[in-house]
Amino acid sequence: MNKSSSSLVIVGANGFVGRNLSKFASQFMNVHLMDSNQFIIPAKLNKSSVFVYLRAISSPTFVQINPALSNEINSVNTFENISKALSAGHRVIFASSDIVYGHSSAKIFSEKDPVNPWGLYAKQKNEIEEKFATHENFISLRLSLITGNGSKLEQILKFESPPKIAQGVVRNPVRIDFVLESISRLMKINSFRSVFPQGCVNIGGKDSVEIFDLALTIAKMRRFNTPVRVQRGIEDLSARPAITRITSEAAEEFVGLEFKL
Repeated sequence: MNKSSSSLVIVGANGFVGRNLSKFASQFMNVHLMDSNQFIIPAKLNKSSVFVYLRAISSPTFVQINPALSNEINSVNTFENISKALSAGHRVIFASSDIVYGHSSAKIFSEKDPVNPWGLYAKQKNEIEEKFATHENFISLRLSLITGNGSKLEQILKFESPPKIAQGVVRNPVRIDFVLESISRLMKINSFRSVFPQGCVNIGGKDSVEIFDLALTIAKMRRFNTPVRVQRGIEDLSARPAITRITSEAAEEFVGLEFKL
């Protein structure tokens, strides 16, 4: 297979999405990997290259109880690194979160809806989005829970005994292959802002699912440890909303994907 002349730089390549994206994209383009402690723009990188910025402390509860550390990584370092990539003429796809919309028991958020960040993690993600809101080469992916072999949820079910899953948490889970395909199609867009005027794309499945029910289904299918339903702790209650429902209108219209669980 002939590879594209453009390159992909994955920042945070040692995580679940980064590992899968590297394997997926290396089939058709040059891929540069940076783990969670690196940021160096590769020499002689083609100006049509794309940075997928995945690096973050991604546990909202951990972020909530470690504000100084998480601010350094999720806000300060992220802003500096994305600024360097954009200043060098590259495009940036930034991994954000659906919880920037906040809590909703009934409303389904589209990209046109205003945000209401719930918890420090969501505020840090939204802060980065706002700082680059007008840049034509920046796009934010507001991701719901990502499922698939090796996902965070599967790791909990596989290795914890018993795995404890908080009750009452509802999201729009989406499979990793849909996330990878959406990133692949976004990389073909020369100017993100001209296609996505809101500067963001929601990536979530069609169905709203309580995470415990999803965990129970996965455990039965994969013969993992059976989860135990537990109450959310005080820190977690302040760190993330119980219910956030999103729809992927922009992704389905412009990227051409109909997301499913």
